Amino acid sequence: MNDMTPIPGDFAHADEHPLLAVAYTLTLDGHTLMGERLSMTTMVTRAERDGPVTGTKGIARLRIDFPEFSLTLSPEVLVREVSADGTVKLTFVDPTGPHLPQLRYVLNSTIAGELASMDGLMTYSGPTVPKAAKAAQKLTWRDRLRTYGVMATCVGVILAAGTVLVNRWTTGTELHPVFVEAQGRQMKATIGGQLSFLNPEAKQGEVLFALTSNAGDILNFQMPCDCEVRLSANAYEGATLLPSDQILTILDINPEIRARTLMSIEGLARVMTGDRATLEMQDGRSIPVDVIADDTSNAAALRGDLFVPVDVRAPAGALTDADMGTAGRLRLSTPLLGGLLPEFGT
Repeated sequence: MNDMTPIPGDFAHADEHPLLAVAYTLTLDGHTLMGERLSMTTMVTRAERDGPVTGTKGIARLRIDFPEFSLTLSPEVLVREVSADGTVKLTFVDPTGPHLPQLRYVLNSTIAGELASMDGLMTYSGPTVPKAAKAAQKLTWRDRLRTYGVMATCVGVILAAGTVLVNRWTTGTELHPVFVEAQGRQMKATIGGQLSFLNPEAKQGEVLFALTSNAGDILNFQMPCDCEVRLSANAYEGATLLPSDQILTILDINPEIRARTLMSIEGLARVMTGDRATLEMQDGRSIPVDVIADDTSNAAALRGDLFVPVDVRAPAGALTDADMGTAGRLRLSTPLLGGLLPEFGT
């Protein structure tokens, strides 16, 4: 038993379902009507002879002819208005009835300017009823924990990416290594030749080493003090030396430990404008240091050299005898907000 209440003719807005020019044939209560316009809710037809009277309701036969097939629907319709010129206006009693999918397909094809096909009619099952509203889903403690975990992961990734970007922008490492050595007087070859004599145990006034030049001249160098001598790696009797090759270092009594390196002009300018210098040792220590430019540095800079020799001065006690002969690297960092924010390491 069908207890459905008939839908009033003005249940929709006038422009909600526009009438489209579609040719079809409608048979109702023994009357044949020629269809002129059609929508999802309304039909406009014309009666060839006597048409149905206003208020007639029943199952109609709606036929739409296509080039290769015909579509026949059986909706329940209601005659709303019969004009004197033979125009008959009808409405679907149940616009969402079984005829809706195929009728929707035909109207959509007409709007798109496409040709309706039999496959499309048979497979089309567009929406016929409104979707039910989803019920509010209650989150469990596992869902909340998963959400918080995703949020924490996103925050961590953002912080890590920001740290990398800030580090690349504010931090740089000098190209040349920093050598840690004991402070003393360096003895270098004054001419090219052979190291013919070497006596690292020489006392003050005795011959410390002798150089034989390529021309046969012999130059003897005396020990200036009773001090400790540290030989260079290439210093041995019979070694061939070039001018300015270092032979040995005469250490003063209680010599200070110093560090020296070749520093780029750009890096030296950064230090002079307030950037911080840190000596990174091989064992992982990070020692704040001061970069000292002397007359040799100034002369190299005035000559246009890209790298100049500088002294790297560490705080007292930061470098020990165990550090002598080792090397590190010099890291430069720009203080953020005047040093209020912490520095980022490499």
